[in-house]
Amino acid sequence: MRGEPKATWKRLEMRRDDGVDDRGTSLERFRMVSCNVCASLSFSLPLPLHLSPLSPHPDTHTLSLALSRSAGVPRLGGGPVRRAGRASSRAACVACACACACAPAIRKVAACGVNNTDLWTREGAYSAGDDDESGWTPLSFPRIQGADVVGTVLALGGGVKSPLKGNRVLVNPTIHGDDGECDCKFVGSEVDGGFASHCVVPAANAIPIPAECKLKMVELASFATAYQTAWHMIKRARVQKGERVIISGASGGVGTALVQMCAHLGAHVLGITSTAKAKAVRDLGAQAVVTREQASTTKGLTTALTTLPAESKVSKAGGYADVVLDVVAGDQLMPMLDALRPRGRYACAGAIAGKFPKVHWPTFYLKQLDLLGCMLATKEEFKELAQLIFDGKLRPLVAAVFPLKNLREAQTFFQKKTFVGKLVIDCA
Repeated sequence: MRGEPKATWKRLEMRRDDGVDDRGTSLERFRMVSCNVCASLSFSLPLPLHLSPLSPHPDTHTLSLALSRSAGVPRLGGGPVRRAGRASSRAACVACACACACAPAIRKVAACGVNNTDLWTREGAYSAGDDDESGWTPLSFPRIQGADVVGTVLALGGGVKSPLKGNRVLVNPTIHGDDGECDCKFVGSEVDGGFASHCVVPAANAIPIPAECKLKMVELASFATAYQTAWHMIKRARVQKGERVIISGASGGVGTALVQMCAHLGAHVLGITSTAKAKAVRDLGAQAVVTREQASTTKGLTTALTTLPAESKVSKAGGYADVVLDVVAGDQLMPMLDALRPRGRYACAGAIAGKFPKVHWPTFYLKQLDLLGCMLATKEEFKELAQLIFDGKLRPLVAAVFPLKNLREAQTFFQKKTFVGKLVIDCA
């Protein structure tokens, strides 16, 4: 950073463990690290580590050490990582150290949620193609993943005046730049995240957890990414009390959040999920549920919609929905657009069933539909979300908790999609 002293790293009490990892690399354990700029933090790292390049993160002066694959953490890249412009077999990074003024809060991580974003980043799914310049911002490696961070603030960077030190905090994983929603970084993607014992975040992104909040840390770690996406979709789609809303992927992280939030607002929810998960979705507030097979036809959706109350005469007469909140796309997209009333709103934040669905475009313009792309919440929206969480308006849905050493197993289980809600990594 311009105007900041250049950070250099000092390695203390380094010793070599006997043994090698699965690539034949000698394992080393660093007992302490420190930075010449703040020189105030040192801590032990409990797991066998092999040394990655000791270059501070350009924004946070973060020292990264890469955990050997033999310790059970998944590789950062299951194949060619197109966002990085090269293939990578490096394991996910696992430690971060001290903060300077430009990275003002060091946190002891208690827990961190697992998201589709973790997998898609490793797989290069945010790239539009093989061109390095296509898609989202290219990544640099090594990189610590994990966005849904909760923990305790241990230290603040120079010049930061805040009462955060010692407090439990919920981290907003979206680091907004000067251009608001169009200029942002994401914790665990563009900057190091919370699959670690410690992490560094801007003080502005650390939201104090009120003492009266009775949720456990592993429960609080289930909210940030999925629920901020859901809240942003609802705000963009202008969901109102009494409206009929179709929610795809209703048993997933974002889907369960959408069902709860729409029910909280007084909307009438039709959820799309599997037969095995239908009861769980109803228990969250959906008044009607259809299977994915039923949702693959317009008639399957409109038949179910007629069982819901309707404020709009147009919606009631035609068996239409007012809003679609979609994280699936694929073959369900066209039936959902057909099931929208004229001037209805369609908001999308995912395409797990297919990125290139067939669309009958006359349906879009003849019905004058609003098509809304959604990604990350604004700062104000995240504050609103945090208040809903702290006030107990939203239920944490933790399907399973894995220790940090079993992160690979957690992400393998995550891909099976046999659960309802969220998986959380216990980093304590």
